[in-house]
Amino acid sequence: MGEMRHIGELAIARVLGFKNSKDEAYKIWTEVLTGNLKGKPCYVAYRGNEPDIKISSDNILIRLDKYNHKQRTKMKFKETDYTGRFITSEIPDNFDYDFSVNTIFYAFWKDEMKKGFNIPIIAKIGNYFNPGPMPKTLHCVKENGSVVVYHVMNKKDSYRSKDREKLTKNFENSLDKHIHANKQRDRSLPCVVTIDDTVDFKDVLLVFNLVKFAHHTNIEHFIEMEPQQ
Repeated sequence: MGEMRHIGELAIARVLGFKNSKDEAYKIWTEVLTGNLKGKPCYVAYRGNEPDIKISSDNILIRLDKYNHKQRTKMKFKETDYTGRFITSEIPDNFDYDFSVNTIFYAFWKDEMKKGFNIPIIAKIGNYFNPGPMPKTLHCVKENGSVVVYHVMNKKDSYRSKDREKLTKNFENSLDKHIHANKQRDRSLPCVVTIDDTVDFKDVLLVFNLVKFAHHTNIEHFIEMEPQQ
């Protein structure tokens, strides 16, 4: 696979087949249509068991990644096999391909997902959205009339207060720091923001655009992740 320049790349893929098995992480078989792996086959990780995807006809947006040995799979991957993560079946208009470092991945944390986790931990986020490794995320929620940002760390006991640090209410600065920290950690990692359903998305979109145009972040895309369960 050479230098693996495709790692962290967002590309459009055509669905060729689907394996409906609870014991298999890589449920979707695709052909990559754009980017560095154009024309290559790719196994795509998907959390759910019955995706609303029309096999052989619909295209999906995926994030190309290294094979994750922690994913449940019975497949025996070779060095020449390519893997990815399902992001959404709603491909943004005029999107061709790009890289994670230029993208904010966002998702809405809805009531039916919370199940006692009003401020999500990363393991719970991963039950519904699976863009790849998430060392940390930001979570926006409305408290006392203001949007408050929580910094969620990827730790086993991350629901304890020491693992979810309440950050400044200045969402713009928090997001800017989050993006730059992600770059320093690994430019291929997804930069993830979850949004509580108490928050007006117009307020979030305003901040996304401020960070895109007024900060040196290289952000080009805001892409909503589709729930997989």
